[in-house]
Amino acid sequence: MAYFRKRMGPDIQTFVEHPCDMVLPCSGAYMELQFDEKTNRYHLLWDLEQFWQIAQWLAPGVQAVAANRVDATKLPKAFESPYRFLFRNHITPLSPDWRVKKEAAELRALTDEFLTTDGKWKK
Repeated sequence: MAYFRKRMGPDIQTFVEHPCDMVLPCSGAYMELQFDEKTNRYHLLWDLEQFWQIAQWLAPGVQAVAANRVDATKLPKAFESPYRFLFRNHITPLSPDWRVKKEAAELRALTDEFLTTDGKWKK
């Protein structure tokens, strides 16, 4: 990844599946959010929950994106929304174009709550 980063420069964002600490200075992390019905908790595919906490400490400013693979109809009543979970953990959600209209209001509210006007995460 360092090879590509050197040639692309710092302004092009990239995200890798199966990230590790060695790639953090060069690229963000790609994740997928799922919901475990047995434990009633969200789960980042490839067990990246602890990795992401450590990654933010190792490489301040590192970025992550996650595809939402949660079936909202299977969430317990009044459970935290998938997007709130992602924003709370400083992970940018990926929303397919066919869902944007339905999710726009929630994403706008979460953006205002969790991001500054210049797109930085609020502490």
